[in-house]
Amino acid sequence: MLQTGQFRRGRLCVLRGFTPPRNQGMTPGLSGSALTASSLDYDYYLSLAIRAILWAAGKVPAVQIETPEAPRTVLQRESGGRVRFTLSASVPQADLSARFALRARDGHVWDTREEKLAVSGTASLDYVVPRVPAGDYFVDLWVKHAGKTVNWASAAVTVEAADRLSEAKIPESIATGEPVTGKVTVTLKTPGAKQLRLRQYDNYGRLVGERVLPVPTGGGEVAFSLPASRPLSLLQHLEIALLSAGEPVESVRLPFFYRDFFPPRDDIRWVMWDGMAGDSFIGRIIAREFRKAGLDTQYTGLSEWAIRENMWHIPYVTRFVDRKTDWYQEKRTRTQDDLVRDPCLTDPAYRAKLREDLLQAVQRVTRFGTGEFSLGDENHFVAGNFDLCMSPTCVADFREWAKREYRGDLNALNKEYGTAYTSWEQVRPATLEEARKSGNYAPWVDHRRHMETVWAGIHQYAREVIREAVPGARVGYEGSDTRAGTYHAADYWQIMRAMDLNNLYYRDFQGAAVRDFADPGTLYGAGWYGGYADNRNEEFMRWYPWMVLFQGTNSYWVWMGCGSAGAVMAFDASLYPFFAANAEEMREIKGGVGKLLMHAERQHDGVAVYWSPVSVHVREFTPGMPEADDVLNSTVRVLDDVQVQPRVLSYAELEKLTPQRFKLLFLLQAQALSDAEAEAIRRFVRDGGIVIADLRPGVRNEHGTARATGALDDLFGVKQNADAPDLKKAEPELLQPARKLPQAVVDASLRVAGGNATGRAGETPVMIQNTFGKGKAILLNFSWADYLARERTARTAGADYAFWPINEEWRALVRVLCENAGVVPPVSMAPSLPRTQVVRFRSGNAEYVGVLAGLPRDPNAYTAKEAKLPAPRQTTIRFGRTAHAYDVRAGRYLGKVDQVKTLVQAGRARLFALLPYAVSEIRVRTSAVSLGQETRVRAECITGGKPGRHVLRVRFIGPDGKERREYQQSVVAEGGTAELSLPLALNDAPGTWSVVVQDVATGVTGKAALRVTGSPAGSDWSQKAEGEW
Repeated sequence: MLQTGQFRRGRLCVLRGFTPPRNQGMTPGLSGSALTASSLDYDYYLSLAIRAILWAAGKVPAVQIETPEAPRTVLQRESGGRVRFTLSASVPQADLSARFALRARDGHVWDTREEKLAVSGTASLDYVVPRVPAGDYFVDLWVKHAGKTVNWASAAVTVEAADRLSEAKIPESIATGEPVTGKVTVTLKTPGAKQLRLRQYDNYGRLVGERVLPVPTGGGEVAFSLPASRPLSLLQHLEIALLSAGEPVESVRLPFFYRDFFPPRDDIRWVMWDGMAGDSFIGRIIAREFRKAGLDTQYTGLSEWAIRENMWHIPYVTRFVDRKTDWYQEKRTRTQDDLVRDPCLTDPAYRAKLREDLLQAVQRVTRFGTGEFSLGDENHFVAGNFDLCMSPTCVADFREWAKREYRGDLNALNKEYGTAYTSWEQVRPATLEEARKSGNYAPWVDHRRHMETVWAGIHQYAREVIREAVPGARVGYEGSDTRAGTYHAADYWQIMRAMDLNNLYYRDFQGAAVRDFADPGTLYGAGWYGGYADNRNEEFMRWYPWMVLFQGTNSYWVWMGCGSAGAVMAFDASLYPFFAANAEEMREIKGGVGKLLMHAERQHDGVAVYWSPVSVHVREFTPGMPEADDVLNSTVRVLDDVQVQPRVLSYAELEKLTPQRFKLLFLLQAQALSDAEAEAIRRFVRDGGIVIADLRPGVRNEHGTARATGALDDLFGVKQNADAPDLKKAEPELLQPARKLPQAVVDASLRVAGGNATGRAGETPVMIQNTFGKGKAILLNFSWADYLARERTARTAGADYAFWPINEEWRALVRVLCENAGVVPPVSMAPSLPRTQVVRFRSGNAEYVGVLAGLPRDPNAYTAKEAKLPAPRQTTIRFGRTAHAYDVRAGRYLGKVDQVKTLVQAGRARLFALLPYAVSEIRVRTSAVSLGQETRVRAECITGGKPGRHVLRVRFIGPDGKERREYQQSVVAEGGTAELSLPLALNDAPGTWSVVVQDVATGVTGKAALRVTGSPAGSDWSQKAEGEW
């Protein structure tokens, strides 16, 4: 393993026989599982490396130490023995001290001793090994002078015993509520009664169960059981000790897991993409530091280090991509005439193999309390404009889809397709090229719609397979389908019926659609963030977590951990300053604020933005039509910029489209509407709603077939040309009030037929308004699709908010359109600050108002240290009603007010609670409890009215004044009252504890003493947890 040599005057030292892990460099990696790896191994590997470095540098210690010749000294426990070290010095050395330590494999120090020493020539120094349980140990020796180490050495010792534990078995995992059962074989060679002591420790070092059993005379197999305990950690250890006359003869320590100890679903999750150096001893340091920072979940390949540090694991069990176009390959191989996806998602053989692979992947991690599964990162139906999939199985599946779509009426399909099929077996989809040649687009639009069901369907299938093994598992993808496009096959409504886990790359529309379409309980992440270049600054990292929290996220996903240019952790395992700042914000959010908002309902302002996936396909053969993705993202952004919060509404939710729920519907990029959709929109307006469309609403049906008369032409008071639009760029001018708008795409083929055009773009009518029933329909006949693109061109100006003025005309228009529709946000600011997000959450009669001014520069400017945040600006926030107001982040009462004058700092979130009463006190009650029993705590909000739902942060402070973080929790107090129970450990400290309860919304805090009685167990010879490094 060690080879030395000389080159001229220099020394060479080569470490051989192993390949160091990437994170270590000079020492061997793990030789087994991280779950059972000993930190001692790394200690001694480092000792060897340091020895080599000192020798190569010619640093010869004044005192040399030789250990026994044998690599390991074997001693008998019954007779004892000693380990002899030989010390030598070429020059007499006085005033030395020798310090010994006896360390077990788990790091526990069993014995230390120190003696004075002088070395002249050669001398022996013996360490007498005390009577300890059988096992492997190291005897460490430090020779010191004036407190400084002169030299050190270690010798391996194995202590053997006549009586021993031959074999011990327990289940790899158990369910919560089950006892810990197992068998142990005991070999006895000495007389006298023997006992087995069982101790269950959780991963916080808490002793949660203990039992002593007699060993049959002569030994043999002993079955045992420990009563069920309530777990606070996923990983547990069972310590089995063989006792003779009360002394431990030998012990073993076996890990096991509570496989159904799942992460909480009612609180914020913080997820890290990182393998955490799984083959390296450094992995534990990495995992430990991330856990200390507050991260609770590790993602991608399993890191057992993360499990050891009390983190959950989300596995990356597959990835759905087209292999011929995936961007993570050296060369893409698909050609335009290759129209079969690889793999085909309807191929039975592929699905059978997928099922097998998924079940195998799931079984590998079920013991780790895994309740969420990722189906991949950056999944895609196909990368590029390829008209997939035309495989035999997809064509057959298309026929079945068409039968359902046309209700088994082949004549209806023939009429739509312009075909004369005589049987369903003749039906086939068309490519876009074929549709263009025939002039009939229905077979192609239906083909794209079918592919949407196939794409959503494969994720649904995977979820069903996984749930066979883990019932109720949350399954989905992340970083996928971030652009609305025809070849992506992503209908967000269908996608969110197929999954309940989704983390995006942040986009305004996609984030809103996923949030609004998600089923309750979905694990929703609004976007990856972390080590990207424009994230690597404190300004972004303090702004981002609140921005997405206010968007409704309940999980945060960080890319990535340690060991790359995109890491948030340095190579010394410290957090980079930008991420340390983020961790401060996240601790506050995870400390109860996130849970507070999760248990409230995010409010919209009565504005709906319609999602029409069929129209995304129709746009593909409408020359000059703006990109649907640009229109939708620009719309959500401009509404947010005028502090109006919309809800994305799907074609499948038309029953929700009523004037009682929505005052205003933005019908954008909606060329293709079914008769049912058109009628629902018409009914909405007739009953008093207002609809605003941009270009060409309802000119085609749900199959993409042109209508002779637009489905909504009478609603808007216009005549549209479905087959021959004349889309061009022009500069709209409005008459009421007079206003010029930026250049935009208009449809010059539009004619007014009963409506009132209140603007023109050259000769083209724009802003056509028409009263219909109790409501109004407005056809803009232009699009603000380039709202975001215009911003991007202005960001390079190098000044704060340089992007803001360029779109003021669009914001002014949208603001007026909303106001004329009766949409006036309940919360307003004067003066209003650029790009300030204002959101509301409601929980019963309580309302929470978030205010967050955006960053005034491109975040890259902060990374490059080219900009600083401007000084805070004063504004008045008007709440629209009088309430007892609290500054949530400051924990400060603001009075019974309808407005507050305050400073708003760009990138720094403000959160206000508006309550119908003041909270005067948090009353906390406890009752005395014995160690190992459950303590019960009752906390009550004392208010000036009937209390509603509150979230309380509960902390437990031990008799030593230190917080027990494993007991910290946030609890929901329905009706202002919460009762919780907590199992104390057998080795917790007796005495007077403090229970501190803080109301998250108001900051009001209560405190009570908790009397804990009893004598701690497990403090005799056992080691609660592995020693520190």
